[in-house]
Amino acid sequence: MKSLPAAGLALALLSTPALADATGFLGLSFSFGNGTVSSGVSARILSNDVTNEWAAGAGVSYYFAGETGVGVDLGVARNFTNSAGFVGYDFLRNQPVVSFGVTRTQDAVAERIF
Repeated sequence: MKSLPAAGLALALLSTPALADATGFLGLSFSFGNGTVSSGVSARILSNDVTNEWAAGAGVSYYFAGETGVGVDLGVARNFTNSAGFVGYDFLRNQPVVSFGVTRTQDAVAERIF
């Protein structure tokens, strides 16, 4: 039954029409679980590159402090000007994850004009 919410999220993401271009994300991640906080680096793909909008995201993380190892996650991100914040769930580690990083975004006003 643990995979039911993940399957629902994946279905919702796949059925959403693409309104913007995807973008990459590189940042610092923190996963929480087993009484520890693990920190590491992450690379993700975000579904939206528009500034000040929400995006779906999926990626991988390498944790070098706390419980070391690799993680694979799925979640949502909030884009800012060439940066983003991400909240999701790491399915390899079975832990929530929070990330902050850099990304390439497009100005929302310029997107609407052109």
